[in-house]
Amino acid sequence: IRQSELQGIKIPNMTEPIKVTLFADDTLVYTTEKDNLQTLDLILDDFCTASTAKFNQDKTEILPIGAPDFRQKLIMTRKINSYTFTEGKTIITDRQPMRTLGAWIGNNIKIDDQWDKILEKQKQKIKLWMPSCPTLRGKELLSKSLIQSRALYLATINNVPQSVEIEMSNLIKSFLWNNKKHGSID
Repeated sequence: IRQSELQGIKIPNMTEPIKVTLFADDTLVYTTEKDNLQTLDLILDDFCTASTAKFNQDKTEILPIGAPDFRQKLIMTRKINSYTFTEGKTIITDRQPMRTLGAWIGNNIKIDDQWDKILEKQKQKIKLWMPSCPTLRGKELLSKSLIQSRALYLATINNVPQSVEIEMSNLIKSFLWNNKKHGSID
């Protein structure tokens, strides 16, 4: 892909355009509306033949970026120039988040709903562990490894709303101190 005629996306202060990023089994390919996507299909077909790998078409997502008119046209027609995206591929619409490498990206997305899901998962972990009556040290380890870790990576990529930060902090304090209020001697 990097050696192909695909243009990729030009980023200021970078000498080469970004055409592809790979991490474990996730592949992100960056193209422009001027690129011939049949070229990409041929490259991917050759790769799959040579490596015996197979792309999961049901997990393939297309995130249009650029001018709103371009994005809407692609969403409505499922086409870029003469190339048509097959029905198995999901085209991400505006305000719909796409998850990649644990982060949510997209056009005009609202991240708050995604943070609510993380808070709910944190509450479930706490509820799961409370009956075992972990020690304070055990709670500290659980808090760091199972509760905070769910949010830490995402917080470095997507901003944490202040309300979520406060709720998460209170949740962890409550877990550590058995729901006791500040200054309680129970």
